[in-house]
Amino acid sequence: MQTPLTQLRSTETREAIVVPEGETLTLYADHCKAFTKDDQLEIANVPCKVIHIAEHFVQVKPHSTADWPAEATIHQHQAHTTPEDMCQALDAYWTQFWTKQPDPPPSDLGDILQYVPAQMHSKRCAAVSAYCLTALRNFLRMQRQDWKTLLNEISAAYQTAAQQAAEWLHLCNWTHTEPDIQPGLYQAVHAVDMQGAPLSFYTDGSCQFPAHPNESYSTYSVIIDTATDDAEREQHAKHYATGQHMPCTLCSLAVARTPGEQRIHRAELYAIVYICERFQNTIVHTDSAVTLAAIRRCQNTSNPDTLHDMEDLDLVLRLWVTLHTGNRQFLKVKAHAEEDSQVPWLTLYHRLGNKRANDVAITANEFLLAPLVQEMQDMHKDLAAQRHHLAQLLRYHLEVIRRHAELKFIKQQEEATTLPEQALPTRQAVFHKLCQYQADPCWSRVAPQVQELRHCTWGPTLTAKLQDWCNQIRWPTNRTDDEIQNAGLTWIEMVLSFMIFARCFLPVKRPGQEGVMMLTPIQSFAALKAYDVKLSELANLFAIFCKQLQDLQDTPIFPEVERGLVRSLYIQGAAFFSSGFRIRAVVPFQTEVLSSLQPYLLRHRGRAFVDIPEFPIEPDEAMFLQVKSELRQSWDSRTAMTHKAARRITDWYSLHEGGWKW
Repeated sequence: MQTPLTQLRSTETREAIVVPEGETLTLYADHCKAFTKDDQLEIANVPCKVIHIAEHFVQVKPHSTADWPAEATIHQHQAHTTPEDMCQALDAYWTQFWTKQPDPPPSDLGDILQYVPAQMHSKRCAAVSAYCLTALRNFLRMQRQDWKTLLNEISAAYQTAAQQAAEWLHLCNWTHTEPDIQPGLYQAVHAVDMQGAPLSFYTDGSCQFPAHPNESYSTYSVIIDTATDDAEREQHAKHYATGQHMPCTLCSLAVARTPGEQRIHRAELYAIVYICERFQNTIVHTDSAVTLAAIRRCQNTSNPDTLHDMEDLDLVLRLWVTLHTGNRQFLKVKAHAEEDSQVPWLTLYHRLGNKRANDVAITANEFLLAPLVQEMQDMHKDLAAQRHHLAQLLRYHLEVIRRHAELKFIKQQEEATTLPEQALPTRQAVFHKLCQYQADPCWSRVAPQVQELRHCTWGPTLTAKLQDWCNQIRWPTNRTDDEIQNAGLTWIEMVLSFMIFARCFLPVKRPGQEGVMMLTPIQSFAALKAYDVKLSELANLFAIFCKQLQDLQDTPIFPEVERGLVRSLYIQGAAFFSSGFRIRAVVPFQTEVLSSLQPYLLRHRGRAFVDIPEFPIEPDEAMFLQVKSELRQSWDSRTAMTHKAARRITDWYSLHEGGWKW
């Protein structure tokens, strides 16, 4: 029995629609909170009971569905409309509303649907209708907003062609079938294969719009070599060199669209899997180094579980099974080199085989399943236009930002010429204020009850130094209007202070001997330059270091201070703000840090801090050797150890009252 879409009217819900879902009905309404569980309702004169309540819908279960009417309408209009219908209806309505100002404004779906062409009323989509009705009411509540905002909201209801067809394309791509070989040809080739004679094949793939995976489409081709021996192949190559006639011994065996993701490497791999699953004694020529690498990896393992990190795993596993049966050879052939006459004739013949496979794949990709090709090309044009509009919008925003900066600079120059000279703080005056800055009263740090600092990625020695450094920072407890306090404290100033305090450069991430990422200790300024360490890199790593220190104990290392871009370096002469804390603290060796940054910022240019300033550090040789001995493991293994320790701290906190939670 067909259960219809039914309208419910009551004083609590005003308007709602019900969508059948198995033995229950889902009631979409505005005021679902007015219901309570086990409420008794009547829907189309059928008694029902509420079984579940949510914010925008209620699930009810009828006592019996035997008396459901065959049809139900909303204001004499069928509510089975598609999103495209609703978009057209909304567009038509709002055009009418803003040009003719209908009075009174529509109050429900029926009044809106009068703008929809009559032929659209026959379309069926109950669940979408429920969604559209809810969305429609949201539009109606916005009548008093200005026209531009309203247009933007209506535009959001539309989708690009690629978005509308995404699910259909996904289904279509994964249901492409493998081509059948003509029975007579297959029997002849199979007979040769059963005799143990090797069969020679050439494979290639073609992919249109490979840089855009949502619009790309691909094919693969398999060419069989019917020449009897190398002498015949050389003869055909000579004929091609003189007359440009493709050898007649290179015959198309199979060509098809690639099932699954539409990528060139998958197409080329699929062609080889197609051959290996049908024939036992094969020689396959391909121009794909990626495919040959995948084949070698399959050949070199006896356990398919080791292949699970590979791309196109479904094809890789199929290939692994076939490689352990029969006799297989896979040869690399140079692509698009058939015009090179300075090669042996046999090499030229193999390149012609690759050219034949390439040409067949390209032709098939252009003409096989022409309606699909046209659909994909239309999508590509549509998305290309959308990308162009987005790029133009971003260019506009960048131009606005640039122009805003120019006007701000002009305004500052004008103010500088009008204000008296003594009213403008000089760099030297700012420097003296920063050096003399004090925090009083100071924030008191609570001693941790539990900690696992030995598991920090930077090692226990350097972590202990960081703990001592944090204990010596003086944070103000009272927020004032003081210009220096509100200038903030950057991570750059903090990392310089810490390195002077610890008498050790901060280790940085660099590849080790086997390419594995390691924390590399730095012994001198020359080593900083040799490893191409940037000042911004040190600041970022130090922020991570502090975060780990915090995660490995149960009390805060810093007070609750807002973070973001701060003015500290900007007022010292930098061209831009830097990240840090919005309130300034007094750090160890504050004067030394400021003295190092003063000449550095004077000569600094650009939008990033790259060079390392000269700062007064006296490296401790013994500490360097100790840190070096502690950082022998890889970055991944050390950070994994840190995360496990941090989870233990979190678990401890959850089991104890008090403490502090990051």
